Amino acid sequence: MKGIQRIALGVAMLALFSTGLFAAPCTLATDVTTLPSCNIGALVFSNFTVTPVVGSTTITITSVDTSTNDIKVNFGTLPLSNGADVHFAFLVTGGVLGFDLFNGGTAGTNGQGQNLSNIEERNCSAIPGTFAAFASNGICTTINMAPGQTSGGNPLLVADINKGGGQDNPEVIYRYASGQGSVFVWKDIGTITGGGLSSFTESFLVPEPVTTILFGSGLLALGCLRFRKNRKS
Repeated sequence: MKGIQRIALGVAMLALFSTGLFAAPCTLATDVTTLPSCNIGALVFSNFTVTPVVGSTTITITSVDTSTNDIKVNFGTLPLSNGADVHFAFLVTGGVLGFDLFNGGTAGTNGQGQNLSNIEERNCSAIPGTFAAFASNGICTTINMAPGQTSGGNPLLVADINKGGGQDNPEVIYRYASGQGSVFVWKDIGTITGGGLSSFTESFLVPEPVTTILFGSGLLALGCLRFRKNRKS
């Protein structure tokens, strides 16, 4: 049984690495809600949703960078200002260790010490190929990637970043306790009167491809050897 389990785990690790090889690249400057499953580097992005709360916006992928071990995705919002608020969600699959989120909103102040733009983010573990990790308003139906839960079952934020005003903390880096094959990402993006947000950047921290291949291949080989040994005995 252990041999079969090792084979299955090895195949799963190799499948995670190869996931991004079989989807078309994500199209830039296109409303993300019209995109099918698409890849950026070794990751696949899917199930994009934009839900207006106050006002509305179109979110696009403006540029990507896969030259380092992190997969950097720049998102553009058209327009998001003066009290607009939207919920933005998507599924990312292929092996994620964490993220680096940056708020590219308006700098300065409205004279009242208020934050001009804010991004709150919650992450849930996800079942590959499904959207089952999400109920509503970022509430996880599976495992919340932040440590612990708030009252009422709402998952803790993995990010709460502001630009402008009294709390100018536009960037946060968050690492999960362990690597995840699929993660559901939910954001509440808001502005106030006098504020605006035209872009934000999220870099996804991923394992080195060689490490993933070697680890998956090793598990697969160990599983095969154990399976052969058990059959002979």
